Amino acid sequence: MTLPSTGVITASMINRELGRADNAPFSLNDPAVRVLAGKPSGGISFADLRGKSSEIVVNLTSRVAVCLQDLFSPTDWASDTKKRVVIPAGVEIGGDNLDWAIVPAWDATGQAGSWGGELFLDVLGVISGQAGAVNGGRGGNCIRAIFGGRNGQKLQLRVIGGTIRAGGGGGGRGGDGGGGFYDYTQYEPSDGSFTSNYTGPFIPNDAILWEARTTIANSPFQGYTAVWWGGEIYRSGVSTAYNTTSSVVVGDWLYERGSKQTYNGGLRSDIYYIRRSRSARAYTSGGAGGNGGNGVGYGIGASAGAWGAAGGTNAGAGGRGGDGGGWGAGGAWGVAGGNGNNGGGAGGAAGGAAGYAITGLGFVQIVQNTGSIVGQQA
Repeated sequence: MTLPSTGVITASMINRELGRADNAPFSLNDPAVRVLAGKPSGGISFADLRGKSSEIVVNLTSRVAVCLQDLFSPTDWASDTKKRVVIPAGVEIGGDNLDWAIVPAWDATGQAGSWGGELFLDVLGVISGQAGAVNGGRGGNCIRAIFGGRNGQKLQLRVIGGTIRAGGGGGGRGGDGGGGFYDYTQYEPSDGSFTSNYTGPFIPNDAILWEARTTIANSPFQGYTAVWWGGEIYRSGVSTAYNTTSSVVVGDWLYERGSKQTYNGGLRSDIYYIRRSRSARAYTSGGAGGNGGNGVGYGIGASAGAWGAAGGTNAGAGGRGGDGGGWGAGGAWGVAGGNGNNGGGAGGAAGGAAGYAITGLGFVQIVQNTGSIVGQQA
């Protein structure tokens, strides 16, 4: 890759740097040798070749979203000179989008504006895809190539003890719980107490009270019970006896007599407090499903799915969200919500798909892999 800066330099080393066989004929006056040495004319020696390289090498530092094209001058990019990008050990390149962490060239340039010569990517460090978002987000891709070099040449990928790892998918959302219901006694007033709006001396048209009229022997004033709730809604038949009725049913309401409020002499009626009640049914909602966890990705670990919320009375609880996926793995399904007595729980949602370690494999040649490539390739 680069000739030594100290020590012995041999003709075979120089031939190798020029891409020739070690035993190929050699001369210091060879034009290619002079270009490598940077000595187009004049005296030249082996010392002039110390530290020289026949390729352009770029060593990356940790960063996000790298386009290899941006690392070279337009002239070098278009030239036939070998180009090598190195991700050293301890360096991590991450994605800031789901589609790629590294691309060889910008889409807009097209193949006509792509690289000349050979382009190598040496991975001694790590390339990490973006994390899949909660509730089923897909994981991020690492390397994306949509065309080759100007002459159709492929990106030469060497994984030298390094790692290419696609982002994990987000876990699916848990299902909502099924609905429920419960039966209860509805009171008015709502606290079950007795009430009256009577202030005397006459009973108003919108009265709320219980009236028990007394009797007078041998007179037209006969005893009866009257129920008033926003007006008179019930009157019993007359009787010569004092009416002792304590409850009546009108429609679906049960009206009950409470304690005596007062006696109205003009009406010859006892006025009582009153309340009413009826059977009722209340419907409750199931608990919300828990959110799925995010997948693992550049700068962030995978998270567990959240537990679902509790449901109302007799309703089902929400299902737990699925856990986020690990490197190159999809997120887990969310758990179905629990059943209520008024309906079944909803199913959990699918987790997000894992990202791709490489997309555009037809434009990438893996020439060495002594590390690990985690995730799909397509």
